[in-house]
Amino acid sequence: MSDSAKVQLCIVWEDELRTAAKLLRAMEDAETDDDYQVAASHALRACCTALWGVADDHCLVMLGAASLHKWQKRATSTSNEVQP
Repeated sequence: MSDSAKVQLCIVWEDELRTAAKLLRAMEDAETDDDYQVAASHALRACCTALWGVADDHCLVMLGAASLHKWQKRATSTSNEVQP
């Protein structure tokens, strides 16, 4: 008798992680409190985008290559969108 299993997969995309890391570093370059607040806001949004699904303790986390992520975006876009 066989059992079936459900697996939830969370793909953390390399390009989103790199963007978040760069925005976190940009916080160090802020010269004023206002610049710091703007940089922190952008970094927080990027981190949320990159890491949102990782919060689920029951999912398998996998790092996805940036080149694959760009291909996936192109494959799911509509014909009137501009492609890089």
